[in-house]
Amino acid sequence: MFSSHCCTIRRTLSQQIFQQLCHFWQEFRDQDEENIVLLDETLLKPYLAILQEDFKVDTNGNKNRFLLLCTSEFQVLLGGVAINQGLFYQVTILVNTEAIALLLDRLISSLENQGLLKAKIAKIQESSSPAVRNLQSQFFCQLFNFLELASTGNLKDKINFLEPEIAVLTQQQIRKQNILEQVAQQIENNLDELIIIEETLQKVQNLLDVDRLLIYQVNFPITCALDELTVVEKVDLVTYEVLRNKEIPSILYFQDETCFSQLNPCRQKYLEGFKYLVEDREKDPLISPCLKQLMQKLKIKAKMVVPILVDHNLWGFLIAHHCFNPRIWQQTEVNYLTQIAEYLSLAITQSQSYKKLEIQKQELEKKINQHNQDLKYALMAAEVANQSKKQFLGAISHELLTPLTCVIGLSGTLIHWSTNKNNAHLSVEKQQEYLQKIHDNGQKLMNLINDLLDFSQVEAGKTLLNLQYFSLQHLCAFIFHQLQNEAKQHDLQLKFDFQVSPDLDQFYADQNRLQQILFHLLDNGIKFTPAGGIVMLRVWRENQYVIFQIEDNGIGISDHQLPLLFTKFQQLEQTRTRTHSGTGLGLALVKQLVELHQGIIEVESTVGKGSMFTVRIPQTLTGNTVDQEILNPAIITAENSFPISQQPSIVIISDDEENTTLICELLTSANYKVIWLMDGSTILDSITLLEPSVIIIDESITDFHDLAFDLKYIKSNQKYHFILIAIANSILTKKALAQYPFNQFFSKPISPTEFIEKIRILIPNST
Repeated sequence: MFSSHCCTIRRTLSQQIFQQLCHFWQEFRDQDEENIVLLDETLLKPYLAILQEDFKVDTNGNKNRFLLLCTSEFQVLLGGVAINQGLFYQVTILVNTEAIALLLDRLISSLENQGLLKAKIAKIQESSSPAVRNLQSQFFCQLFNFLELASTGNLKDKINFLEPEIAVLTQQQIRKQNILEQVAQQIENNLDELIIIEETLQKVQNLLDVDRLLIYQVNFPITCALDELTVVEKVDLVTYEVLRNKEIPSILYFQDETCFSQLNPCRQKYLEGFKYLVEDREKDPLISPCLKQLMQKLKIKAKMVVPILVDHNLWGFLIAHHCFNPRIWQQTEVNYLTQIAEYLSLAITQSQSYKKLEIQKQELEKKINQHNQDLKYALMAAEVANQSKKQFLGAISHELLTPLTCVIGLSGTLIHWSTNKNNAHLSVEKQQEYLQKIHDNGQKLMNLINDLLDFSQVEAGKTLLNLQYFSLQHLCAFIFHQLQNEAKQHDLQLKFDFQVSPDLDQFYADQNRLQQILFHLLDNGIKFTPAGGIVMLRVWRENQYVIFQIEDNGIGISDHQLPLLFTKFQQLEQTRTRTHSGTGLGLALVKQLVELHQGIIEVESTVGKGSMFTVRIPQTLTGNTVDQEILNPAIITAENSFPISQQPSIVIISDDEENTTLICELLTSANYKVIWLMDGSTILDSITLLEPSVIIIDESITDFHDLAFDLKYIKSNQKYHFILIAIANSILTKKALAQYPFNQFFSKPISPTEFIEKIRILIPNST
């Protein structure tokens, strides 16, 4: 608050200038009518006698004007007394005088009939909103701008119009406003919070003329080493400091661990806008002993504490210290320091947001770089895959063309000699040799196509295991027999070491899939073992596992090639330089079939010494299985077989002429009586008449589902064996196996050897 003797401005102005000055009072009120009240002489006239001493003239003239601006921060009265017949005015400006306060009190007490105006004045007097704290500085800045425009002199001359003390006060208001504008400009320019805080503290310390101005920050992160570990702790300490001179002791980085750190309720008050003032440490009755002792230690005689709130949280404090003398803190100083704290809060908030944005930017850049790296690797992988596919296409073209060339050439030769009109014929031995080669190459083609189909089905997750009990010894012996001739052709020894006791010979798994696994691994060993070498198959049981081990003393595999061993379309030899046949699918299919059994495959290899593959298949399976009643028929023995004649009859129901002709030829050559029915509508009568031992049904027959439905009735009354021939892994095949009572299933094209063997198992006492 200003004293009465330092807040009076008196000048003689022309009527025009005075009217403009009155208009300025009205315009300032119009800037913020909610927080500013303007009272004129019509309300003030009954109480103007209070102002006689201030105006020094008679206030009863009709041309006299009086305008009083009231805000929560200040009250300023403009009075103009007409002289020289109203051509000039004796102008008086009063700021925050006791006379104005008395005038307002008298006026408010008489406003009973003007309740709204009275309430508005009371509200303004009680207001402490940050939005109206700088009205006084705004008013005087605009007032002196007006005076500058109204005179030919400069602003310094206008300030000299005032009394010396009010001139100093006005200069201080302008400096305050300039500091706030500079801080706002720095915030707008996105300067670092450290620069803004340091420069602002320096200017404010000089302006308020305090010994020490500092920032005490709460929850400041400090990194420290603890037992070779980096730990981040949060402490309260002084982070910024500005001193009047070198005689003032520094308390930078001081931490209060005794007083303030324990006053959590006090911190809550600061969140609500509380400011703490100590004008004289020795005379303040409310100061705690702990704080008094701390102030003595830090040489603090008077202090003012203003909170800095960031995002509604207590970030720290802006603190002013007087070290050697008491200080009466003016309300304008408290308000101004509060404004500075609010501006610093904006700078800190913006800086934190910028830092978060920078962190997000860096994380985004990392993600983009990682994405680009992943994309680069993906492109490299795509190029490798593309190259592998090219090699695969080259390999499979070779694998297809070679047997096809043999089949077409030899079959053409046979056709040519069979139609030779010169009666020159091939010998029976030569014909048998050609037919055997055609058969072997056709078998290679079928195996290759089956591998492709199996691999695509397994990779797509569409393959189910056909689980059943079978003999491990018979399975291995069959594979051993199948590859014996191939081993002899390569001048290799194929050895078989079977270490399973007879009581553990029965194993529960997919026999056909295990046969594929062993065939590929043994064939691979034969392919890559030089003449004179040995390929060994060992089989033994460990608890619930059966272990198949295939070992050779071939060319071996280098360490850098081992990771590529089970990769699809991948061959360890280059297409143009490789010396061994193959498509690169065999081992990839083996790995998938082993994993389909929930098993494990391992490989050990040394270049030039050979390789050893070990396959572990568990006895008990979970997961990728199907209904056991459908796909796992009980073991057929002589005790549960059916009475049959010396020449058992078999009924085939099919309209697939080529496939059925092959089946009829096979069964007839094996001494079975075969009846081929192409119409399923007479099946019930035909079966009753013929009484066959086995009924073979091709899925392609017309009205298949009606026919299969009739089989349920036949099987419930008579004990027949039913065999389904269909395309492997098709949706129709799976539905048929799930719905109808088939004992066996064969996929097209059928394997003659396997087909005849299954028929003999179903009809064990046939000749």
